[in-house]
Amino acid sequence: YELMRYSGDMPNCRSDNDNAVFELAVQRRIISSYSESDFSVPVTRLFVAQTMVSALGYLKRSIGTVSDSADASLSTIAYYGYFIPDDNNRLYPNSAVTDKEFDMLISELKLYQKLKNKKLTVFGDSIAYGYGNQITSTTFEGYAEIIGRKYGMNYKKYAVTGSVMGKTDGKCHIAEI
Repeated sequence: YELMRYSGDMPNCRSDNDNAVFELAVQRRIISSYSESDFSVPVTRLFVAQTMVSALGYLKRSIGTVSDSADASLSTIAYYGYFIPDDNNRLYPNSAVTDKEFDMLISELKLYQKLKNKKLTVFGDSIAYGYGNQITSTTFEGYAEIIGRKYGMNYKKYAVTGSVMGKTDGKCHIAEI
């Protein structure tokens, strides 16, 4: 209930009505079905990931070598930093979300609500451009795209590889772009 609420999907039900909450999750295609035994099961990382990807409309992403991420939703949430893989690059999708993780998730979702539809403008060089983070043969993803998508912001990137912020002869000057 809290995840759906802070993801911007305002449930039209009471948080203590388990049937209504689970039915809403089925309607939103977060889960395919449920039973009464699910009411007492701890919330797993995979369930949280599926809820957030569905509610926030994230495109599913891969973070490469995460060894136990069979579901692209979990990989997407790890890509945006909601769950951090351990030293062995594992996410443990069936692990229960800890109180500390849940508090962090709610804090991030509140920030999402605050920043959603705001404007983000980024000026910069190769790092801002996304050099080293190539998505396709012609597409690079810099921090404008990552932050903008994570928080539902409208973003514009003014970044050129090899550019400088201060005037330097023979170099592209960001302020002149």
